[in-house]
Amino acid sequence: MELREFFNRIKECDIDAIRVEQIEEIYKGALPNLAKGIVSTADESLFIENRYRVMSFKEIKYAEEEMHVTFAKERIIPFVDCMDNDFIVYDISGEGWIMYNIVDQLKFGELTDLEQLMS
Repeated sequence: MELREFFNRIKECDIDAIRVEQIEEIYKGALPNLAKGIVSTADESLFIENRYRVMSFKEIKYAEEEMHVTFAKERIIPFVDCMDNDFIVYDISGEGWIMYNIVDQLKFGELTDLEQLMS
């Protein structure tokens, strides 16, 4: 899928309030609209332009158990696998999107919006 098509899809979708509530409860923070769109449409993982893999709802929901990373404690929510153990995460505390390496447990880059980060 192309990046533009992906963003149109998550911006125009119907929000699944039940899924959004589950993720907000697990990670103890409110989701921005784009994250709500991802959660609402991510029945399966999705490859974007062979550069990114958007995680499925279940992968986001069970990320701590699957990756053995304390995302909720770090106040981040993983959404996009960028390969090489790097993920695009939503930083609840900073209210923006940032890169995170799950091996080094390191945030890097600047807080920004998701479209800028993936462009």
